[in-house]
Amino acid sequence: MNLIQNFIFITISQTIFFLFVAAIEKKTPDEISKALLYGVIVGIPFGLTYDIYVGKTLGIFSYRLGWSLNFLVINAFFSYGIAIATVRLLNLKKQPSVKPHICYKLLVFIIISSCIVYLIGTSHFSNTFVCGLLIVVMSDYLITSRNISGIYKSFLASNYSSILKIYFLSVLMGAWYEISNQFFPVWDWTLSMYMSNLQAKITIVMLGYFALVYSITFILSINKKS
Repeated sequence: MNLIQNFIFITISQTIFFLFVAAIEKKTPDEISKALLYGVIVGIPFGLTYDIYVGKTLGIFSYRLGWSLNFLVINAFFSYGIAIATVRLLNLKKQPSVKPHICYKLLVFIIISSCIVYLIGTSHFSNTFVCGLLIVVMSDYLITSRNISGIYKSFLASNYSSILKIYFLSVLMGAWYEISNQFFPVWDWTLSMYMSNLQAKITIVMLGYFALVYSITFILSINKKS
């Protein structure tokens, strides 16, 4: 089976997972179509940025079809588009925007600065974890000014239902995507060079996909009124 066919099967698999989440969340056909439309539109800039920076520049993952612009645009439209549409289906608890405490701001500054300094000029298996931490911390800080629940706001409210829902979706999505990719390979994780393929996939599913889904959550919050 060639790589183009693999990509088609991966897209079909992602669509099936999208419809599964839509059924669980009891979405109407109109809500499903709006989620898909939003996903494919936002997917192009989001996917290109993610692939070029996280994938190609930092070397966290690679595509068997290469890094040609044509493929990246198609992949962003379909693969990232469906992923974004899936996250958009979640019924997340709304929380008013908050003014971050000075200690939280300082912690965010230290973590982001440290991650950026570490990632400059380094090529190591830990890049995967550092990059994921950077994405999550940046997304969480930006989410504090939006009207959706994030890690910091969940901590303040002592209500973790929404953030747990985001995490569980990320794990389910990651497991589904990685199993599909095992049978129809399209991408490879650099982490598998430093540990067994199974260990790498479990790590990515349990941690890596949360960074992706959480960053998507912030992107989706931009459309909502604060």
